Amino acid sequence: VYLGGTGAANKLDDYEEGTWTPTLALGSHSYGTQEGKYTKIGNQITVWGRMVLNSRGSNASELGIGGLPFTSAGSPYASTFGMSNTYGTAGLLPQAVAPTGGSMEGSIAYLRNQFSTNNSYTYNQLNSSGGLTFAFTYMTT
Repeated sequence: VYLGGTGAANKLDDYEEGTWTPTLALGSHSYGTQEGKYTKIGNQITVWGRMVLNSRGSNASELGIGGLPFTSAGSPYASTFGMSNTYGTAGLLPQAVAPTGGSMEGSIAYLRNQFSTNNSYTYNQLNSSGGLTFAFTYMTT
């Protein structure tokens, strides 16, 4: 498919949609729901996901979402990022945890506060159970 012309730069030759299984990247957690979808256009990946945890394991490590369908192209910040408690389910995010950015490292999206690697959240800051819905965009190689 060519968009906006017939030159090589206008050719869309890499489009894919699919599903993936999101996880909290580290620790032992009990999930009630894990569902995700993605769209890949060229080297840009947009993912959507929802997790409902029955119980969160104790872990002081940096909070990250794992299981991404494609490895990132390095460790730039995600170009867009959105996250909220799941509607109709007790929230996994307490009031004090409000990520405003994300950093991609390999196949994990780390949740950041003010796009700072020095001001991140840990798994232990989440509620002991609840739902989480998120979407973000990142680049792959």
